Amino acid sequence: MKKNHEEPATPINEVILNDTPETTQKTNLTIKVYLYGEDTPTDTYQFDA
Repeated sequence: MKKNHEEPATPINEVILNDTPETTQKTNLTIKVYLYGEDTPTDTYQFDA
């Protein structure tokens, strides 16, 4: 299959996420926000691939 040369390259981080065995198919990235001095995250963002 011939690719179009104008097609943007796949981001490296996306390749690493998709090729990592530990990565589940439901969630590829989880970001937790902590307030200073707090042990529990105030916000949790999950990005699905």
